[in-house]
Amino acid sequence: MAMNKIQDGQFLALTLAAAAASGDLLVSGKIVGVAQTAGATGDTVAIDTQGVYLLPKVQADDLALGATVYAKTDGTVTSTASGNVKCGYVVEAAAASTAEAKVRLIPNC
Repeated sequence: MAMNKIQDGQFLALTLAAAAASGDLLVSGKIVGVAQTAGATGDTVAIDTQGVYLLPKVQADDLALGATVYAKTDGTVTSTASGNVKCGYVVEAAAASTAEAKVRLIPNC
């Protein structure tokens, strides 16, 4: 095993630019993850960059099974790539009338 490996990478420490609740989708540059605990601005929290989460979505988006989704800085996911960060795939269709989607987060996707 390489002696220079630091960590597995699923959970990363992120310093919050704004207050966050546990379960919030957070974006920092190209890093996207779900806060595991709540924190205030300036706090460091663990984020999970993998797994399937029920996340708030842009309500107007009709997301099909397997659709690529992108994280917005407001903590929602969208089908719109422009100005957003690719973060995963929808694992269950989410109609435009719904406020949330089940998303499999894919690190470095």
